[in-house]
Amino acid sequence: MKPLDPPRTAARLAVLGLLAVLLTRESLVESRSDASAVARAAKVAAPAKVTPSTPSPWRALPGALLGLGGLAALIAAVVRHRRRAELALRPPVPPALAPPVAASWPFPQGRQAPDAVGAFVPRLEEEPDPLVRLQMLAAADVLLRVGARPPAPPWGAAVATLGGYVRAENQDTAAAFAVGPHEVIVVADGCGGLPRGREAARVATAAAVASLAADLSASHLPRLDAVRRAFSAASEGLRLVARAYRDPDTRGLRSTLLIAIAGGETFTVGYLGDGSVVHVDVEGRSLPLFEPMRSEQAGAALTGSVGPEPYGEVQLLSFAARSGDALVLGTDGVFDRVDDDFARELVRHAEDRGDVRPALDEMLALLTAHRDAAGYVYDDNVTLGLLLTGRARPVSNGGPAAGGR
Repeated sequence: MKPLDPPRTAARLAVLGLLAVLLTRESLVESRSDASAVARAAKVAAPAKVTPSTPSPWRALPGALLGLGGLAALIAAVVRHRRRAELALRPPVPPALAPPVAASWPFPQGRQAPDAVGAFVPRLEEEPDPLVRLQMLAAADVLLRVGARPPAPPWGAAVATLGGYVRAENQDTAAAFAVGPHEVIVVADGCGGLPRGREAARVATAAAVASLAADLSASHLPRLDAVRRAFSAASEGLRLVARAYRDPDTRGLRSTLLIAIAGGETFTVGYLGDGSVVHVDVEGRSLPLFEPMRSEQAGAALTGSVGPEPYGEVQLLSFAARSGDALVLGTDGVFDRVDDDFARELVRHAEDRGDVRPALDEMLALLTAHRDAAGYVYDDNVTLGLLLTGRARPVSNGGPAAGGR
């Protein structure tokens, strides 16, 4: 049976009611005319006074009530229809990011939280914006659903971030996780100087993580396609969040995005924006894989970033990796100030330290504390990711260096 359309049904009732009123009115007019004719005829036939019967106006009451009821139903249906249209404009959480119905925040004690994988830095518990936190929470739940896990320590993938001593907030976000034979790193840096940079980096990272986790768990999908789809998912997530915010500041809801995947004997990398991805091979040679996407005429203005609308062309790369090779990812807060040997020194420090994550934390602490006569050298947020294929071999001797250029 075809369901009724409330606005259309109410409109039909209103029309029927109005027709009933009009027909009743015509009936009353005709009755009054007939009564007048009878009265005139009676006067001619007999001089006796004849009182004609007047039709009762109550005969119009059912039609009037029917018309008023239909009109009221029509108004109510129109109001409901407009309300539903307004709610439809509020974007739902994307299906790939939708949390389970039973999910709640905060999670009751004793229940495993969806961030048990511990993928994000900063952690989702530290995110103050409820809408952004929902995206991160839903992405973490996707990680659990597909059986993702933390990268196996002490070697594998790791990320770390610090806000530094100069900026008021940390607009960088990163994530590291493993799913199947793949280890994944995602790094995002909200576009500085624009509103909602922090929110942009968080949402872009969450959307990319959810997309990668879902696609990489399906073994039939090539990794290059998974990376390409992750960039599209980041833009879609930012588009939905921009619609939910409904204010002019969402024009600044943009972020850089770096993605690296290691699995088998292959590195797969995606790049949009600035920062750097450096390949350090087992012999200690380092090679930056991309150039920052910046305008030569407009200084540091980016010519590529993820946002509600894609800007710039995503750069994709896939190449063979040997055991002991490494990828170093970092935001511009790091790579705009370090020298060409930094990535090699970081890998060597991780080798000396024997554990990837503590090595990253120590390096970032060293960078943010570095000062010269003008003040702090690293005056931006700093984020690093390190992705290793097997245990790295020592590539140099000496301690970690934090010298800027």
